[in-house]
Amino acid sequence: MWCTAGASAAAAGARRLVVTHLGPFLDPAQAVARAGTRHDGPVEHAAPNRTFRVRGTTR
Repeated sequence: MWCTAGASAAAAGARRLVVTHLGPFLDPAQAVARAGTRHDGPVEHAAPNRTFRVRGTTR
């Protein structure tokens, strides 16, 4: 899943990837590291109660 997420983010031109819904048996740090092998931008884990600011784009 994490490599697919990283590849999808890269293909979409995403500036940042937030990895979520990992399940109880997947280490978040490992998922972030693996997603980072496919996505050049920052990759972060959406830990419980963590918030993110999302800005829209102007085209």
